[in-house]
Amino acid sequence: MIDLNSTIFYKIKFTIEDQSGEADLLWKIILKIRQWLTRKWARQGVILTNDLKDWSFLKNGKSIISEDKKTVNISSAVCYVNNIENGIFWACKIVETPFSQSGYAPRRWITEIGFEPIEKGKADFSCIISYSDMAGYIGECEPMPSPNVPGIIRDIIQDNSMV
Repeated sequence: MIDLNSTIFYKIKFTIEDQSGEADLLWKIILKIRQWLTRKWARQGVILTNDLKDWSFLKNGKSIISEDKKTVNISSAVCYVNNIENGIFWACKIVETPFSQSGYAPRRWITEIGFEPIEKGKADFSCIISYSDMAGYIGECEPMPSPNVPGIIRDIIQDNSMV
């Protein structure tokens, strides 16, 4: 659900297809999310689990929380349908609370990712990224972020085995 205080930063939907024919397409997406988040947060000293078992649980509707218990929270949901051979419908919500600059309202980023199977090895991928500054904060908000293509999108598009 969209927070009324949030600003949409990025929104995209496109079809992905497993070109290799060897792997679980949803699992490939989860590994891309893992790579993107662990790389991004490691630069700031925040530890996310690198254990594949934890990320496998995320595929099945569980959650992952950063080691500090406050910076990154990833939750997912799974929907099984009658036509299971095409795969499962999957969504995840990533809530990130980066360290705020002194004197500015704390900012929270929310990334919502959707995976909708079309047929075996082919799915629609969607991503909405929004941010909001802490409501009720007395003081300035951080400047608007510069437009860019998020790392997760670049990682997926550059993977020739998926596009």
